[in-house]
Amino acid sequence: MLAGYRDLPTLKARLLPGAMGDGWEYGEDLRTIGLGVAAMFDQFTGRTLRRTVDAEFECAADLASVVVSCYPIEGNPVVSIQDGLSESVISELIVGIQRRSGIIHFGGAPSDSTRTLRIVNTGGFWCQDDEGDDATPPAGATPLPDDLLHAWYHQVRAICEAEQIFRSKAAGRNKDDKALDLTTIELMPGVLKTLQLYIRMG
Repeated sequence: MLAGYRDLPTLKARLLPGAMGDGWEYGEDLRTIGLGVAAMFDQFTGRTLRRTVDAEFECAADLASVVVSCYPIEGNPVVSIQDGLSESVISELIVGIQRRSGIIHFGGAPSDSTRTLRIVNTGGFWCQDDEGDDATPPAGATPLPDDLLHAWYHQVRAICEAEQIFRSKAAGRNKDDKALDLTTIELMPGVLKTLQLYIRMG
């Protein structure tokens, strides 16, 4: 059951003491918060941190080097030029790939700013986040760094405590209580320090 960077049972076991981890009533809120925090991390860093197959990135075609939004890069990206309704594959123009930093070099601008450069690549950080997933990363995938995973756990816990999720559930939530609103949540200083290391430069 997807909850961001880890499956929901693991998240509950990490955050809830003892038998509370078996309570289904915490699942919906924890899943919402877990996914919300992962989205906040993406927004702050300007990239897609979680591994995505065939992620799409578009920009003007007048750039000699491009930083895609989903990296580390796996395999061979497919690059094309879009001009109106026509599209031409130009992957052969790639002269170098810096996989860890997500940079693709063309050795010169493939075209001009009136055309669109479209890149499809698989990349990002892999994490065992679905029940039943194999614990082994796919070939070529980069596991989610421990510091990012710990930052995610800490931020989820901080939101749960700030919103008094565990107390309100234990006491019984009133049917008129408002739904969780993550739009006003601020990232913790320690979490921000970690995320600074993963900001997309480009």
